[in-house]
Amino acid sequence: MITSSASRRMIVWLATLTPLLVGFVAPVRAGDGERHVVLVNVLDRDGDSVPRLTAANFRGEYRGQSVEVLSAIEDRAPRRVAVLLDRSGSQRGVAQLALRSAEELIDTLTPRHSIVIGTLAESVRQVAKLTNDRQALHDALRDVAASEPTGPSYVYGAVLQACQGLQSPRPVGDAVWLFSDCEDTASAIEPTKMVAAAAQTGVRVFTVPVPSERPPLGVQWGQSWANSLAEATGGTVTRLEDLQKELPTLRSMVTDAYRLEVEFPKAVDKPQKWNLELVGADGKKLPKVRLVYPHLIAPMAQAK
Repeated sequence: MITSSASRRMIVWLATLTPLLVGFVAPVRAGDGERHVVLVNVLDRDGDSVPRLTAANFRGEYRGQSVEVLSAIEDRAPRRVAVLLDRSGSQRGVAQLALRSAEELIDTLTPRHSIVIGTLAESVRQVAKLTNDRQALHDALRDVAASEPTGPSYVYGAVLQACQGLQSPRPVGDAVWLFSDCEDTASAIEPTKMVAAAAQTGVRVFTVPVPSERPPLGVQWGQSWANSLAEATGGTVTRLEDLQKELPTLRSMVTDAYRLEVEFPKAVDKPQKWNLELVGADGKKLPKVRLVYPHLIAPMAQAK
């Protein structure tokens, strides 16, 4: 469970994210099943978005039964992006490199997309409000660089708070970008429960692991958690040294997506994996394409 102190941190973070929308996804039930909306990226072997696909090109499966894809609409709406920078003690010596990489990401996404910047250590601190003003975001990063990383790492809680701050009644392709070694020493929530809760928000999580002087087992655990989170939410994990090269593809993933409305054959009563694939007119799976989507389908939160 999340402690009262962690809850207070969450309330502060969500309050400072205004005017972001905070909402719950209302389930739409059809017979014994229910409908979900998911954001899907379809990339060719060069990392470019594949256009002009229809619902007939997508085929899904859930617990041994077919998932009906009711519609597939190309979605290029501006996104809201939360950039989270790990400023805990484990980031000494590498924090400046992470800041420079974050700046490159911000330059790639703005001014089309709006960004809010937060830092995490023992708690979460917002350092730039939601804006597409590149200079204001650069100024915020310079303020962050003026202090040394210190303290424990509130990674799981910070990412979940950012996802919940971006949650809206229907998934709109918003994303959280985490720059961190993914070592958590301060969150009360268990990592597997955090992944399931993040998937429920419909927000995609992209992680850029930042190396640190951690024991090999700690590095492996952090990488495993980041991979699980990306797969569950429909994001990716990109090595820090590869970020600049991968920026065109990553920008395409944020900007260009398909909004799929899918009908599951039965109500989703707990987080479960499902499969989605791309097929041609002959019904055969299409080769040489990469499908990025939330592999974990979670129960939809009831509207309040």
